[in-house]
Amino acid sequence: MLENSQSATPLANQTKTNPLLLLAAEIAGLIAAFIVFLLFLNFFNVISLSRIYPKTFGFLPHLSQTTNIKSTAQIQTTNTPPVKSTVPNQEKIADEIAASYPSSVPINTCPVSEGCKNSFPIGDQTQPLTEAFSGLGINISQNAPILAFFDGKISVNNLIQNGQSLTVVKIQNPNFENITYQFNKSSFTPSTSVGTIKQGDKIGNLNTNNGVAFEGKTYSIVFSVQSANSDNSYFRLVSSGDGKTIDNLRNSE
Repeated sequence: MLENSQSATPLANQTKTNPLLLLAAEIAGLIAAFIVFLLFLNFFNVISLSRIYPKTFGFLPHLSQTTNIKSTAQIQTTNTPPVKSTVPNQEKIADEIAASYPSSVPINTCPVSEGCKNSFPIGDQTQPLTEAFSGLGINISQNAPILAFFDGKISVNNLIQNGQSLTVVKIQNPNFENITYQFNKSSFTPSTSVGTIKQGDKIGNLNTNNGVAFEGKTYSIVFSVQSANSDNSYFRLVSSGDGKTIDNLRNSE
């Protein structure tokens, strides 16, 4: 009996697992998992060891940078709907606005009795309706009557503008459209300075040949028409083919 118990003890010791071997196996497993994780990151260029240390890890497989860029571009192209241009056609808008104004400004008339044959476009001539100044420079004979271009309320003021002493006559109709006449102060004698007038009424006379300087030239009158919209834009003006009237304020092509 004693011999049997002594012979069984070494067998029991042999079947017991060594804890050091278990620890080593766990560490080896963690290292293997870490290596696999690094290979994954390297392959997708998250942490590209093969690019950072090419001599040491250049052999590791990885996606090329070109492939990544192409894939990203393809995804963006596939998922992004085409963008329609939202930039408005400025010339078309200007034509539409010009067609809407003026609603009551007359055409086929002239602000001077002898006609508009000596009228010259001045200021901005790029759009039918513009926020920049646009108008006509008109030359007339001395003592020629100046006429109201439309019905409305008249005002006359003297001011200094760009070093010039001017007399400025404004007429506003019930639709808040504005006509402006600029004269050299020494050359214009007003017939009336306040009140309501009718189209064709005489508003004054040009009594000297002194003019208004504009863009390097001199004119008897600097004449302009402003719309009734919020920014009071100017209409591009032209004289008629025969030079007798302002032919068309809306389509001055």
